[in-house]
Amino acid sequence: MSVRKKAAVIGLGHQALEDHVPGLADSQFAQLAAVCDTDPDKAAAQAQRHNVPGFTDIRTLLDDVRPDFVIVAVPHHAGREVIEACAASGVHVMKEKPFATSPAEAAELAALCDKAGIELMVTVQRRFHPTSSTPPTPTASPSTSSAPSSLTRRAGYCCCTALPTTTSAACGNSPPAASTRARP
Repeated sequence: MSVRKKAAVIGLGHQALEDHVPGLADSQFAQLAAVCDTDPDKAAAQAQRHNVPGFTDIRTLLDDVRPDFVIVAVPHHAGREVIEACAASGVHVMKEKPFATSPAEAAELAALCDKAGIELMVTVQRRFHPTSSTPPTPTASPSTSSAPSSLTRRAGYCCCTALPTTTSAACGNSPPAASTRARP
C-alpha cells in the first residue's frame, strides 16, 4: 500500500481552481494538504471549501504543513520567490508554465533546485485535452511545414507524484475517456 503524497497549491487563480485542485481531488496518489494565495479571502474560502489549512505566506505553509510537493500557479513574475522558498525547504515544485521569465532565470532556477536536491517540473495541465494529446493530421498541401506543430511538442506532467513524467503510464492516471470526471 502506498502513502498518498501531501500537496499544496500556491496561487488560487483560474488554472489552480479549474485544473490542479480538481486533479488532486481525483488522485489516488496525492492529497490536497494546504492552499495559499496572497488574497486572504480567497485563501480562506478555498481552505474552508476543501477542509485544509489556508495560508497567505509561503514560508509559513512550508514550515507548518511540510508538503511533499507544491503546485505553483502564480503570476509569472512571482514564480521565482516561490521556487526559491521551496528549494530552501526541500519541497519538490510543479510550476505552471512558464516557470521562468527568461532563459537565464530558467537556468538559475534549475541549478538552484538541482543543488537543493528537489525536482522542478513544468506543467502543461491540459495534456489529456483533445487539442493537446492528438497531433494534428498532416495535410497534402505544399504549404505544410515539415517542422513539428506546437501541438506535438507539448509535454505532459504527473499531477499525483513528486516525480516528473511525460506519460500517463508512469503515474497510473487515465486519460479522460477512462476517467469518471470530465476534464476541460
